[in-house]
Amino acid sequence: MEILNKIKKNVLDKASFFVKDNINDKPLEEHSYDSEESIDTEGVFGEEDFGISDVDEGYGKAGAANDNQPVSVQGRIIRELLTDFNQNNFLRTHFRDNERGKSEMEKPFKYPERFEVTSYELTDFQMEFLRDKYYDNGYVILQLHGGGYVGRMKNSYRAFAGYYSEVGGGASVLTIDYRCAPEHVFPAALIDAYEAYHFLLRYGYTEDRIIVAGDSAGGGLSMALCHYLKEKGEKMPAGVVTMSPWTDLTCSGPSYTENYEIDPLFGNTRDSLVYDSVYIGEADPRNPLISPQFGDFSGFPPMLIQVGSHEILKSDSEIVYDKAKKAGVKVRLSVYEGMFHVFQMGLKLMPESRKAWAEIGKYFEAIGIQKKEDAVARLEEKKTKPEGDMSIALYQMHTVWEDKEENLLKLDKTLDLIKQKGVNLILLPEMSFTGFSMNIDKTCDGKESTIERVAELAEKYSIAIGFGYTKRVGYKAENHYALVDKDRNVIFDYAKIHPFSYAQEDRYFVGGAELCYGNVCGMTISPTICYDLRFPELYQQLSKKAEMILVPANWPKKRRNHFISLLVARAIENQTFVAGINCGGSIGGLEYSGDSMLVSPNGEILVPAEFIMLDDKECEQIAIYKINNNVQAVRKAFPVKNDRREDLYYSFLSRE
Repeated sequence: MEILNKIKKNVLDKASFFVKDNINDKPLEEHSYDSEESIDTEGVFGEEDFGISDVDEGYGKAGAANDNQPVSVQGRIIRELLTDFNQNNFLRTHFRDNERGKSEMEKPFKYPERFEVTSYELTDFQMEFLRDKYYDNGYVILQLHGGGYVGRMKNSYRAFAGYYSEVGGGASVLTIDYRCAPEHVFPAALIDAYEAYHFLLRYGYTEDRIIVAGDSAGGGLSMALCHYLKEKGEKMPAGVVTMSPWTDLTCSGPSYTENYEIDPLFGNTRDSLVYDSVYIGEADPRNPLISPQFGDFSGFPPMLIQVGSHEILKSDSEIVYDKAKKAGVKVRLSVYEGMFHVFQMGLKLMPESRKAWAEIGKYFEAIGIQKKEDAVARLEEKKTKPEGDMSIALYQMHTVWEDKEENLLKLDKTLDLIKQKGVNLILLPEMSFTGFSMNIDKTCDGKESTIERVAELAEKYSIAIGFGYTKRVGYKAENHYALVDKDRNVIFDYAKIHPFSYAQEDRYFVGGAELCYGNVCGMTISPTICYDLRFPELYQQLSKKAEMILVPANWPKKRRNHFISLLVARAIENQTFVAGINCGGSIGGLEYSGDSMLVSPNGEILVPAEFIMLDDKECEQIAIYKINNNVQAVRKAFPVKNDRREDLYYSFLSRE
């Protein structure tokens, strides 16, 4: 009994986050796997390998756990704690209010040093993109959190993101804080999940590199997203992982009765989020986009479903498993004996949660994701094997307003930071050293030439640099973008053709009248500047020679969707690489969201080979790309330019 009490005390000390969500009090290192402690998978998968071809055969509904497997001491204690908690009206009410977003603000979450996290603010919701700085296997996990559609994203899901990346061999993780009820009822959460899925596609991931994962309501939302994609005729993700998915908001499955008295979290009461779903609104709860189990699962990707045997939601998983298997889906259902709702939050605390996370890692391997050690080996191979014809860096600056010296110093420090990374060309935003200022007396060159200052840095660090500056022309000025190589040669010096009259740029700047071209690493490059992006005729003319078109910009956050859409459109129309280099943060009274990107000749937003976050708050970062010049191959494979009727277009213009 003394030993049991010690274990219970240890569990109590470590498990407070289970009922209070205090996981933010600890750094993730205390909750993630390390090189010294591997997850024991013996007895988890049975004698056969967890191959995709075997997912729907030989495992049945027992999966990773079965009725003969004893519940661990830690698991029993946690279950008892949750039962006591659920029977306390005050604590249960506090928990429900906490889920509904009425709790105090959480403390900032501390990630391990190896992770970098970027926050994105879309029109209706926010997202956090976690990436391992040291290895990346090219996959991404879209995490949809639980909380009964009323609870917002919490720090426990930031810990989950680290775990998903760990067991996913270095996969990146996008966690979305979707809109919740009662303010936002169905289909708000689904629309946000769909938008996040398309964000990943725009970011450069293909469907076969995206895995959707979710727990509880997020598990149901993961399946609802697949139903929605199927309904719209779009491609499915590579796989779906769910923990205790809520797939039946009518609460009509047999386990709602059978497990009513043994579920430690939702049992013995109807005063819970499960029976009081405000997310449904006026919609039909049997709609598969609300309750996925009522839908047709044919065409779904391979699925892993984990659930505890003591859950009232158990039948939600079992019914989906039966329907998916009959529809020909490769699916595995793992029922963990004696476990409760989303027991995987135990992380390292319980053997059952450790095994569950190990099973998820095994599932990832089965659908093609590399193991961590394979990803590390791949990284080492990349270090010794050159990739691409050119290494190009996009420097998304947080420009210091009208302070040329400070910004030149920032460039010097940045070049020193990347000097060992083999970058051939670094590109800066428009008006790189002053911000988008109309104060031409302060921004234009005086006795000392900006080109000469940058050329010194190009020679010092043996790198080509593209940058913006302003040049006096009579009583006005020109908005320029120049490129100097490592030998201090000026490759081109372009004057912006279209001053931005909406912001009165035309009052202070005159428009240029010449196109420019230059060659870096055998690739023909042409510059445009910001507002030029809205004039497609310019890009058609440039693309007759150019294989990459640059768009340095000071593009404000409020029109960020235009920036992204137009960059992709110009790449597709002209079958060229298009590089958009924007600034980030608050500069000169305006907010800039960044969104710097490199778009391929096929219109794909490319994923950087390396990403360096300099200032998360101000969106200052460096993205490094390794590219092969495939422009001519793309044009040959789909020769759309051969069908242009230039003479007819010119005749239209002359008629006006």
